[in-house]
Amino acid sequence: MDRIVNRISRRLTVLAVIVCGLAVSSPRLALAVGDIAVSPTRIVFEERDRKAQVSLINTSSTAKTYRISWTRKRLNEKGEYEDVETPLPGERFSDEMIRYSPRQITLPPGKPQLVRLLLRKPAELEAGEYRSYLRFTAVPSADDQKIDQLVVNGDQQMRISLTPIMSISIPVIVRHGQTTADVRISSLGLHENADQRRTTLSMVFERNGNRSLYGDVIAEFQPTQGASKIVGQATGVSIYPPANKRPFELPVELDRAQPGTLKVSFRARPESGRGSSEEILATAQLPVR
Repeated sequence: MDRIVNRISRRLTVLAVIVCGLAVSSPRLALAVGDIAVSPTRIVFEERDRKAQVSLINTSSTAKTYRISWTRKRLNEKGEYEDVETPLPGERFSDEMIRYSPRQITLPPGKPQLVRLLLRKPAELEAGEYRSYLRFTAVPSADDQKIDQLVVNGDQQMRISLTPIMSISIPVIVRHGQTTADVRISSLGLHENADQRRTTLSMVFERNGNRSLYGDVIAEFQPTQGASKIVGQATGVSIYPPANKRPFELPVELDRAQPGTLKVSFRARPESGRGSSEEILATAQLPVR
């Protein structure tokens, strides 16, 4: 049988970043992925806020087109983001009450563009927190680099051409009425990989209330003798409803031969880029022997 060669051109989203799943040093800083940079990395409408804006920047050397749209994601109790198909009890979304403009932008290289958001709360809105994600997607052009891959199946070959599509999603949160939340840290444990070159501190955040929490995780080791030191840190960690638990792992630089106490704290961060806060939301300790 003659060998059949099929050439199929496909577009594939190979990189989609949900900002709240990443560690970012400040909600005001820009996050860049591929040809996209956005700032700030999260928007929070408090009770009296009605307007906000996001700066989108073309970081490439050629003109690019970007499409802006809403998406709904949830952070499940495994600590993973997933698409929302059917809302869970207590799960609320902000996209239905926010208008934004423009919806598609073509930018010269290195140029920014402001995307403006306007909040209009409906009458009789139930108290609580509402969250959706504003997604910025680079529209592929004919000049974009493609990834060719040859797939062999017996006497048949199929060549697939993939066009990477980059996107960034940032959370847009609306808080209305009375919103409260508290958190505790449980299930602390230390784990080493097979070659014992890396130690990981595992924990579970247990959240109560009707709003999310956003902060930094800091691990500090206090030896039985000597001064304490920070051995691990993650910034910009979110805990979102409706999930009441979020597992989390933090790499730590720890000498297991040295006894002492590992102290973990979860400290609040500014949530809308205004002011600052060092409030300690939760702490826990783990003996190291």
